[in-house]
Amino acid sequence: MRDKGGAVKNLKLFALLALIVVAAACGGGGGITSPSGPPSPSPSPSAPARFVVRPLEAGFDPGTSGVGVEFVVGVAGILDVWFEVNPGPPQAYVRLYLMPGTIAECRASNCEPVARAEDPTLARQSLQYRVVPGTYAVRIFKVGMPPASGKGEIGLTPDA
Repeated sequence: MRDKGGAVKNLKLFALLALIVVAAACGGGGGITSPSGPPSPSPSPSAPARFVVRPLEAGFDPGTSGVGVEFVVGVAGILDVWFEVNPGPPQAYVRLYLMPGTIAECRASNCEPVARAEDPTLARQSLQYRVVPGTYAVRIFKVGMPPASGKGEIGLTPDA
C-alpha cells in the first residue's frame, strides 16, 4: 500500500506552485514579475483633413448657361470639385472645368482647363487635381433645355 501522506504533500506542493504562477501572472508573487509584452506602437500621424473651400449653388436658364467661381488656394494639395444638376440626364447635365488663374485671365490668354468632367450621362460631375498655392476658377456649364438648379462644393485636402 502507498503512503497517503506523501500524496497529500505532493498535492499541497502542486497547489502552492499553481498559486505562485497565478500570483506572478497578476503582478504579485513577491518579486516575481511577468513580462509586460511589446511596447505599444506610437500613434501614426493622421492624414490631413479635407476642408470645404467653397460651397457651390446655381440656377440655370433654359438652353446652355454657365457660372464661374474664382477662389484662392493657400496650400498645396488635392483639390476636388463636384456639382450635381437637377433635373439630370437626359434632360440636362453639366460640364465642369477647373481653370488656372482668374476667369478674365483665362479669357484673355485662351487658357485650357487643367481638369474637366463632362460625361453627358451623369447628373453629378466630379474632378480632382493636384494644386499649388494660387488662384483658380471653376466653370460650370449646364447643357439641356429645361431650367435646372444644382449644388456642389470645392474641397481641398492639404499635403501632409
